[in-house]
Amino acid sequence: MISRVAGVPTAEPTAASAGSARPPAARPDWSDLPDEALLDVRLCELGVTIQGSWLEDRLADLQRELDARGLTFHPHFWLSSEWFSPDGVPGVAIPFYLAHPRLMRLERSQMLDVEGGTPETCMQILRHEAGHAFDNAYALRGRRRRINLFGAPSTAYPDFYLPRPYSKPRTRPARISVVRAWSSTWAEPSKTKE
Repeated sequence: MISRVAGVPTAEPTAASAGSARPPAARPDWSDLPDEALLDVRLCELGVTIQGSWLEDRLADLQRELDARGLTFHPHFWLSSEWFSPDGVPGVAIPFYLAHPRLMRLERSQMLDVEGGTPETCMQILRHEAGHAFDNAYALRGRRRRINLFGAPSTAYPDFYLPRPYSKPRTRPARISVVRAWSSTWAEPSKTKE
């Protein structure tokens, strides 16, 4: 089933798509459970959705930004285990824990952070992942400008990376060029030169 959240299509699981005769019942009492007990609750028993959560406002903000830039394509969004945009799919997976404050508290207690847990960081990640969705929707990875900016998609990633915790000065220029490239095409109008 595809539903629309603030005009943005979102995929929500159905009983038919899950292959069962009926959807699992949501546990209304899970938000009061201690962390250890909550970790035993299955995702399908949580009953969380984008609709009605604070994510709905973030997706509406993203849609307004895209509309302000004259972009008619809007990615679809769904809840999953982490942030990602699958290769070839014009959409974005959002971590399920962002759909409820109690799950965000659990994530912080387990991981010491909530990736995308503030309106600002959520919008940054949504914009980033929307870029991947646009890349997939319009097959941009084969275009010369994209290859010049980001490299050839056929270039293999290294098998492993050595951590360099103090390498921020080395990554800053790359980040700035990526941000400039992104902002010249779809950034929030108030943040770019017209």
